[in-house]
Amino acid sequence: MAPISTILIVDDEPRLCSSIEALLAREGYHTQSVHSGHEAIARIKHKGYDLVLLDLFIQDMEGYEVLDYINRLRPEIQVIMMTGMASVDSARVALRKGAYDYLRKPFEHQALLKTISNALEHRRLRARHKRAERALRKSEEKYRSVFHNTGTATVIIEADLTISEANAKAADILGTLRPQVEGRMTCAQILHPKDLHRFQQRHEAVLKGADTSGHENDTTFRLIDHRREIKDVILQIGRIPGTRRCVVSLMDITARNQAEDALRQSEEKYRSILEGIEEGYYETDLSGRMTFLNEAMCTMLGSPREKLMGRNFRKLVDEAIGRKLLRLFNAVYKSGRGRTIAGKLTRKTGAPVYAEISISLIRNREDEICGFRGLIRDVTFRLRHEKEKRELETRLQQAHKMEAIGTLAGGIAHDFNNILSAILGYTELSLAQAPTDLPLKDHLTKVLKASERARDLVKQILTFSRQEQQELIPVQINSILKEALKLLRASLPSTIEIRQRIDSSATVMADPTQIHQILMNLCTNASHAMESRGGELKVMLEDTTLSAEDAARMPEVVPGDFLKISVCDTGEGIPPAAMERIFDPFYTTKELGKGTGMGLAVVHGIVKSHGGLVTVNSQVNRGTTFEVYLPVVSTAESEEKASSKPAIPKGAETVLYIDDEPFQIEIGKEALERLGYKVVAHANSVKALELFRESPMAFDLVITDMTMPNLTGDLLAAEMMRIRPDIPIIICTGYSERLSEENAEAMGIRGFILKPILIRDMAITIRRVLDQRSGTEPTSIMANSA
Repeated sequence: MAPISTILIVDDEPRLCSSIEALLAREGYHTQSVHSGHEAIARIKHKGYDLVLLDLFIQDMEGYEVLDYINRLRPEIQVIMMTGMASVDSARVALRKGAYDYLRKPFEHQALLKTISNALEHRRLRARHKRAERALRKSEEKYRSVFHNTGTATVIIEADLTISEANAKAADILGTLRPQVEGRMTCAQILHPKDLHRFQQRHEAVLKGADTSGHENDTTFRLIDHRREIKDVILQIGRIPGTRRCVVSLMDITARNQAEDALRQSEEKYRSILEGIEEGYYETDLSGRMTFLNEAMCTMLGSPREKLMGRNFRKLVDEAIGRKLLRLFNAVYKSGRGRTIAGKLTRKTGAPVYAEISISLIRNREDEICGFRGLIRDVTFRLRHEKEKRELETRLQQAHKMEAIGTLAGGIAHDFNNILSAILGYTELSLAQAPTDLPLKDHLTKVLKASERARDLVKQILTFSRQEQQELIPVQINSILKEALKLLRASLPSTIEIRQRIDSSATVMADPTQIHQILMNLCTNASHAMESRGGELKVMLEDTTLSAEDAARMPEVVPGDFLKISVCDTGEGIPPAAMERIFDPFYTTKELGKGTGMGLAVVHGIVKSHGGLVTVNSQVNRGTTFEVYLPVVSTAESEEKASSKPAIPKGAETVLYIDDEPFQIEIGKEALERLGYKVVAHANSVKALELFRESPMAFDLVITDMTMPNLTGDLLAAEMMRIRPDIPIIICTGYSERLSEENAEAMGIRGFILKPILIRDMAITIRRVLDQRSGTEPTSIMANSA
């Protein structure tokens, strides 16, 4: 008689629990009810149940949590989930978590009883299956203990000769591990092909139950193990009663030495590896003749193996490397130590192969030297890559050096501009007062011209350091080039022939004056290089396109369309030692008095400021070629602007003039007063701000220096515009990293003047700023310079 099943009902509705208990009691089940998840877990922990009827939603937790607990600690209990809010998703979750079935409230009694009966039957079947499995496992464990602990190598084979089981001894004879044998090997794999048919006949006879007593059961077969070694073994075959499986015992009777066979197999493996490597491999006899080489070396040399075998190794390299190889072979032979040499091989096509060649000795079994072997590694690509890398590093170092020199040049320009401001200012004031018929006026005029040349030099320095403001307009270079060559022709000696080739009318965004300066500087340098013996100066203008590969070698530019200006000479060339410094400011190889060393530095600065690139290629005594690349823009006509100087305007407004340099105060005040303005000057920016704060409407214009102690010009301007937003302000500076004309305009500053300041420039800027504010034209014009 089957034992009575115990069922636990878990639901927070007491009436439903009582109803189910009554129904199940009539069917002979023992039942208990609980109304919370925690109480259910406590009961299950201390008492065994056959089945649990579990509500999905209990008052203190979800039924899923109780289900998870049962699956973790009492997996033998069957669980049926119940709920009044059933859905496909909740059913899937319950079944996936291990519930036997799922009932939706309200349910019919017969449906409930049927589901409980099925669940308990499933539990009994599962328990019976587990008991049978345990009994079978114990029997198999006893059998396996005998099978695996016997001292004889034993395997079990199926009817199709698959090895289904093997003990450790058998796996050892087969030269591998049991997992690599069981279910993965067959007798056809381990037996010698010539012995396989004989073994199959004996196996079929055993399966048919033939009497083998009259036959020799111990038969020697050749077995091939996992290492592909041939072993002589004695095989005994016996059928397992009631099955088509056989037990086969193996006894290794290999008595002879298998060393030669192992060596042969090792040699085949070794050759296979050598054929698979990327490096070239070779072997020679003692005279250097090829006795073996792999496919990689044949590919490297561009010749088939049969053409190379027997050739002397030294014939594959040039004569100089061949002599070195001969000495190296002798050195390796005498010392016994391997060596490596860098050399150049020659392909069948004649193309060079730069390679690293290693040499070591080959010894036979008696440890006698019988030849040489080594690897040949093709390093052509690596050498090319390293060369390109060095070139890029050199360019990067040059860029860093130019940037540092540019910063230094900017600082020098700042101080030099202050000195020039004093010279230019006092000279202009003195010229305005000097009588026209005295030598003094002539002398002052020469001082002014010399100062202006010094100012231009500072502009060149600022151009080099990329600090000078410039207006770029659409320009067609061909007209500028023709004009520059006309000027050069008059100044060059007749021993220098000028040739030009203009193949482009492309447009670039540029400053025409600076482009003219580039051409003049490069052509002048070229003429100096041909000064002693004459030659040919060739200037070319052409369109070109820089690809992504070109840009990789020239990291200063991006791929695209460019205009290329080439200036070539046939002069003495540039020594290699000087190549790295030719763009440095003040560096020159010319004699004293024949150059400042600024020409190429200025060219470099201008080209960089235009987003371009300049390259140079030179050979001593064969000439030099400079190439300038400028990015092309869409076609646009450049308009020439009138360059005539306007007359100097004047005014009568009140100006607050601020500069921490006393001489600047003196020059500025006198110059402005001569122009008709009322001037209040201050050398202290803080006190000037206090004065402005007291009477902001007393001034029509503020002119301030940028670099001042305590309160700089831009901060002073910002503070004044907070007090009076409409006040016009002009900032003067010789050099400033903090403030540019664009930044000043964005701040609301009306004017921006670079030092050194000419009175004409200041007058024009003042009038423009004041008239923009009032919307009127200048009230008066000074016909002569102040």
